[in-house]
Amino acid sequence: MHRRRAVPEGVSEPCTTCLVALVGAPPDVASLPSTEEWFAQPEPATRWRIEGLVEEGHNLLLGGKTKVSKTTLTLDLARALTNGEERWLDEFALSPPTGQVGWINCEMTEAQFRRWLRSAGVNPSRLRCSTWVQLNHRPLAWLQLVPRLERLLGLGAWFRER
Repeated sequence: MHRRRAVPEGVSEPCTTCLVALVGAPPDVASLPSTEEWFAQPEPATRWRIEGLVEEGHNLLLGGKTKVSKTTLTLDLARALTNGEERWLDEFALSPPTGQVGWINCEMTEAQFRRWLRSAGVNPSRLRCSTWVQLNHRPLAWLQLVPRLERLLGLGAWFRER
């Protein structure tokens, strides 16, 4: 017997089938829309976290060459989001989250990371941090990051409950 599973906050109904399938529950194939029907469905209004760049409920991963200001840019964004600012870089409208902002530090020591967060003016009560020092220099360590992400974001418990 197939029982309906709860949908986590921020996950739309069409994605539920994919998530449920990932945790082993068989989808009811007969109830799935055809590709044409799925394409014809109206799009909901986009709710932006960062206007034109990142939708609410999505995550941001910033990558690039060394010394192009990735850390400075993300520190400034973390400051703006954790302090409830309405604009970022005087260019993009923001919709600050009601919960916390997560940051996974993959490049600095914990002490340096704290200093930089303080210097940037990030509100610590609205930030959840996880430090994995110099992850970018240890490719195998990326595999070890998954359990830490699950703990940081609370995903492990959600999947285990289903």
